[in-house]
Amino acid sequence: MRFGEAVVVDGLGSAPTEPAESVVHDAPFGVRVLHRDAGSGAEHDLVEYPPGLRAQVHRHAAAHTIVVLDGRLAVNHDIIGPGGYSHFPAGEPMLHGPAGDGGCRFVTLFDGPYDVEPLNVEAEASLGGAIVVDRLGSVPTEPTKMDVYDRAIGVRLLYEDPATGVEHDLIRYPAGLGARVHRHTAAHTIVVLEGRLQANDRIVGPGAYCHFPAGEPMFHAPAGDDDCLFVIVFHGPYDVETLDR
Repeated sequence: MRFGEAVVVDGLGSAPTEPAESVVHDAPFGVRVLHRDAGSGAEHDLVEYPPGLRAQVHRHAAAHTIVVLDGRLAVNHDIIGPGGYSHFPAGEPMLHGPAGDGGCRFVTLFDGPYDVEPLNVEAEASLGGAIVVDRLGSVPTEPTKMDVYDRAIGVRLLYEDPATGVEHDLIRYPAGLGARVHRHTAAHTIVVLEGRLQANDRIVGPGAYCHFPAGEPMFHAPAGDDDCLFVIVFHGPYDVETLDR
């Protein structure tokens, strides 16, 4: 069976970025576009904050999600490191920048077109509303059986939007898991945190990004002898249909 046209980028921890500027940052930072959806305007980027970058409170019209790959990131009133996750609701004041003496590299997933509005310093008092989870590698998951797999996988719900059906999950694939070709009605995106993942015909490791278009045949399973841990973001309601090879 032919697989769909997934976007698969391995090794984001060392991938090159292009200099970019923003009205809410005091210096250029690195950006690499991973995916843009012409219909919805959704945009996925690799972002690299240099050490010492300063930012001001701002907001975006679209909700967006961050998964930290390297370094430490100050998120509103929290600090998260590699394997950290944060989700920012649309239109709410927020603040994020590198924490400590080093830089920070992360994937950001915007649910709609990118824009940014700087806010005055008084808005910092209203920061909040973000979902922030650090060290996903140590977060427990619940055994969950699905028709696609030959045994239970670990699942932890990170975020769910009851209005749109959008769902974000932490997934742990046990080593040796068997899987079937399948498809989902909604597009979805994976960021690999630990282990190695077979994504269609590719094998990728920690720091990999995979975007699967809606409705297309796909296959993903752990590769090698270890578990695989990743964040999966469904850009619409979750469903699954198994397919024959």
